[in-house]
Amino acid sequence: MKRPWLTSAIVIGSLISVGVGLVFLTDRGGPSYELGLAVVSGGLVGAAILVSQSLLSDAATRQSERNALLLRLTMATDLSVIDLHGADLAGLYLPDRRLLAANLTRTNLSDALLFHSDLRHADLRGARLERADLRGATLVGARLDQADLSNADLEDANLQRVSFAEALLDGCKLVTVDLRGADLSRAHLEGVVFGPIMYDRETKWPDGYPIPPNESLTWAVFDDGPDFPRWLSQALRKRDPEATI
Repeated sequence: MKRPWLTSAIVIGSLISVGVGLVFLTDRGGPSYELGLAVVSGGLVGAAILVSQSLLSDAATRQSERNALLLRLTMATDLSVIDLHGADLAGLYLPDRRLLAANLTRTNLSDALLFHSDLRHADLRGARLERADLRGATLVGARLDQADLSNADLEDANLQRVSFAEALLDGCKLVTVDLRGADLSRAHLEGVVFGPIMYDRETKWPDGYPIPPNESLTWAVFDDGPDFPRWLSQALRKRDPEATI
């Protein structure tokens, strides 16, 4: 079925064509000439109104679709393998969610609240995560190539085997994180805030980068997955060897 605006566009186009014909095929100053000018002018005004209405309608449709998507996301707890590539989810409140193997390529998650979410093996290539709250999130095996994590908070996050190729981590907070097997060799690490971290021989750093010291961890077992590294930030920061963990 044709949209109403398409029918209107055809009518307006026909009127403009008739008006142009009257202007060029009749004597200047005559009644038909003046009628042609009026028809052309009216057609152009109508076309402008039609275009404005079409743009407003499309914007309203996009907003309605976004609101429906946000409602769906906030109502669900298990969003594993969901496809949200290219979606605008800036500022989304989505903590403690399961997003296993989710497709989040080029998704706008700037200022999103994703703390304690499970993003294992999620595809976040090219995603926008500026200022995102990922504290305590699990991102084991996730792909963050070319993602923008500027000023994001990743405190207590599990980043084992994460690929950060060409990712922007400028000003990112990496405190008490597990970087074992992570690839940071081509990441941009200007201004990264490092706290106690853990890494191993498989962790890749940029050439010549001043690698921060390696810290020890306390291990905890979680019911919904394999052993997950968890340690008390306060005890580590105080560097109290007699602290009870």
